[in-house]
Amino acid sequence: MFVAMVPFSTELTGDYGGLVTSNVIFHVNMLMIGLLLSASRFYAYRNGLMDVERDQYLRSLKRNF
Repeated sequence: MFVAMVPFSTELTGDYGGLVTSNVIFHVNMLMIGLLLSASRFYAYRNGLMDVERDQYLRSLKRNF
């Protein structure tokens, strides 16, 4: 749903970039996309749906922490 709202929030920011409301809508939309992506990866990792050795991102997290 939030990915489908990207064109709307982008156009809103482009047309009314000086208004705080349009910027808040855009940034909240981007934040929600990022949070849901992270939640999806976390769920897949916790339930064994990801191969940690083949996933570069998870490998780098495992190495750094």
